[in-house]
Parts: sequence; structure tokens; C-alpha cells
Amino acid sequence: MYFEFIKDAAPQTEELRTLHESLYELLKEAEELYWSTPQKSGMLLRRATEKVCRIYNSYYEIGFPENMVLEDYLCYTGEDAHNVMVSRFLSVVRKEQRDYLEWLRVWGDECIFMDENPHEISRSQDKLYLNVKKMMTAMLNVTREMCEKIDRMEQLKKTTFDDTVLPGYQSEEELEELLWQQEEREKKEFFHPSPWKREETGKGIRTMSEIKLIASDLDGTLLLHGAQKCNPELFPLIEELTERGIYFVAASGRQYASLKKLFAPVADRILYIPDNGGFVRGGKGETWLKRPMEKDLIRAVVEDAEKLPDVELMLCGRDYAYVGSEDGRLYNWMREAYRYEIKAVPDLADIDDDIVKISIFHPEEAERIVKDWFYDKWKDTILLAPAGVYWVDCSEPSINKGSALQFLLDKYEIKPDEVMVFGDNINDLGMLACAKESYAIGSARDEVKQAAAHVADTMHNQGVIKVLKEQLLK
Repeated sequence: MYFEFIKDAAPQTEELRTLHESLYELLKEAEELYWSTPQKSGMLLRRATEKVCRIYNSYYEIGFPENMVLEDYLCYTGEDAHNVMVSRFLSVVRKEQRDYLEWLRVWGDECIFMDENPHEISRSQDKLYLNVKKMMTAMLNVTREMCEKIDRMEQLKKTTFDDTVLPGYQSEEELEELLWQQEEREKKEFFHPSPWKREETGKGIRTMSEIKLIASDLDGTLLLHGAQKCNPELFPLIEELTERGIYFVAASGRQYASLKKLFAPVADRILYIPDNGGFVRGGKGETWLKRPMEKDLIRAVVEDAEKLPDVELMLCGRDYAYVGSEDGRLYNWMREAYRYEIKAVPDLADIDDDIVKISIFHPEEAERIVKDWFYDKWKDTILLAPAGVYWVDCSEPSINKGSALQFLLDKYEIKPDEVMVFGDNINDLGMLACAKESYAIGSARDEVKQAAAHVADTMHNQGVIKVLKEQLLK
């Protein structure tokens, strides 16, 4: 048993002893299920992650109520008191440990999503098995450090989860190859190749003193897809940037309300490009640019999209997103995972709001379903852009992050060689073209790396933060 050492811990109080024992039972069960039912193992490991947080909370007397969930320990919100509590909790856990806890949360959420959507498992079981292996390894590191730190246990350094074989597959290398092949297939998009090209300038990296605006994509660039909090190290960097007169822009497919929650500690001090450029907004609620779809066009697209098999639609407005029912897959998922402000309405084709995007959701293969006939009918009228496996976004052709960023550059009279941009995906190419100091994150698509002037470290290794620190400290 990899987690036997937990039984040897000697917690100081009865409360801690009870928590340690319950954690051990969870991990024991997760271990047993790893080979037979890895998805259930992953779900138990997510529960165990919350238990670890409760142990830290109790040991350091941080004061989180007992009914708090995992997200409450790790995620900032707009509530000042809660932010203080999260800061206190994170201050006692070193950065590597914090990263492990966050990854465990995200990977565990994927297991939960697949449990609620069993039709997704057959398509994504390769990734599922690999994620559970990563969860088991991360959990061992988390619990080992917890026992070293809290219970002063020694001789734990060699305790590793070092299995090289995964359930259902011969080796991790084989699984990585399968995932690579899957990713290559997904790269064959059905929409037109991007026109964005990078101009060769022959210049080296500019210093931060020459930069006036920094824009970054979020999911896959600055943070994990679906993450509910930013790395706390980002906020003091943004504070310093703003003190130097440098604008920071959060550019994302997420809605404005979701972004404000994500950047809560500095929310009023930054600029926003939400909904992939459908709006340009300020930290105090200002709306400087909006590109709504025509009402007749919305109705026609909605009525046609609703004919697609097994899809759900989400319409993105100024302050709210809209779905057809609270009982569907999207309502709770977007509200809980992405912290969206979302409403269920009886008629999606008749919404009194500035709708800038219609998102078509399918739990397995959104691109293929849209491509079959919907794409040919609408490709010359609206912009159709795949956004990951589950989504195809429909919007006005003029809507993209690049044109939205250009609006801000014109507004503040900023030149391209005074701009730094970070991105990882096709919808970031327009932004990269606006900046001489353009960075593709290390885990970005090849097309993005080719378009960027520089390649930063990966998202998992905090590539954006590394570049900002290096430039700020010069």
C-alpha cells in the first residue's frame, strides 16, 4: 500500500486524528479501484484532496467553516473575507503543493463530468486513464508532504507511486502516443485557415520599460481549462504593472462576469476582452465596444442549430449567458465550473440583450455535427470557430480577440512595438498579430508557435508569470 504511512501519523488532536483516518480510508479505496475502475478512483482522489485541505485548515487553525468545499479553499471570489481566508490557507502551503492541489481539483472535475456524461467516456478514456495516473502520483506527493510538515514524519522521500503501467494500456508512452494522435486529428479544423501573419522585425526582446500594454489569453495559457482561480503570484505582478502605467488585458472566450470573479483581487484595475472579442470592457463595468448579432440572424441561427442532433445552445450577452433549461447539461456546469452568470429562458431566439455569440455544445463531437450540413449553410454569413472538443462558436465575422485588442490600442494610442501578448490557440492569432512582443505558450498549438515572435514555458510551468517576472525584474 502506497499510503500506509498515513496510519503511522500522530496528529495532535482528536479532530486531526479523525481527519487523518478518514483520509487514509479514502486513499485505500482509491488505490484498490485504480486498476479496475480508474474513473471512480479519480473521483475519490478529488474527495481526498478536499480532506487534505481540511487537515491543513484544522492544523493551522485557519478558520474555514466545516461545510466549505474544495473550491472554497483554493479559489478567490469577490468576497473580501473569503479572499483573506484563501490567502491565509495558501500561505501555509508551498507553491508546489498548491499546484498539486489545484491539478487534483481540475482532473477530478473531469472525472465527475464523465461520470455524469457516460457517453463521453468511450471517446476520452485515454485521457481519463492518464489523468488518474497523474492524480495518484500528485496525491502521493501531497500526502507525503502533509505528513512531513504536520506530523514530523521522516523517511518519506522514497515513497513514490512509480507504476509505469496504466490500467488498460501497456505503458504511459503508448498512452501519450494515442493522445498525440487524437490531438493531431482534432487539429484538422473545418473553418478557414487564419490570415494572421507575424511580421519579422529583426528586433530582440523589448524591455518592460518600453511596453505599455500586456494582453493574455486565459484557458490553456494563463491557467488550466476551467480553473476557478489564478495563480496568486499573478496579482502582485499586475499591481506592479499598473503602478508603472502598463495596462493588463484579460482576453478570453469566458464572459465578463466570470472574468471579474477570476481576477477578484485586481478586478477593477485591469481591462477585459470577454466572449472572444464580442465586447471590450473596463474594470468598473464600462462597455466601450460591443458587436451584437442582428436579431433576425440570431433567430435564424438558433432555429437551425436546434435541429442538430443532441446539442444544447448557449447565447452570450452583455452580463448573462442564456440556455434553454435549468435541467440541461450546461446550466449547472457553466455556473459551477466557470462561475457564469447564467439564466434559463423559454425562447432562446427572443432575448432582450446584446447577444455576441451563439455557442453550440455537444458532449462528444461538436465539430463533426456542425460540419455535416450546418457549416456549409452558414459559413459565408457568420464566423464558425471550434472551441475545444465540445463547442462551436457562432458570431459576427468581425468578432475576434485581435480586432478587440486593436480597439484598445487605438483608444490609448499604443503602437504594436509597445505591446506584449500571450496565447495558445487559433483564436489568439489575431492578438499575436497586434504585438511585436508576441509569445506562444510552450504547450500552444504549432500554428500559434509559428506565428509568435517567442515561445514561453508551458502553462503548467507558469510560462506567462515567468516572462513577466523576468521582464519586471530587469
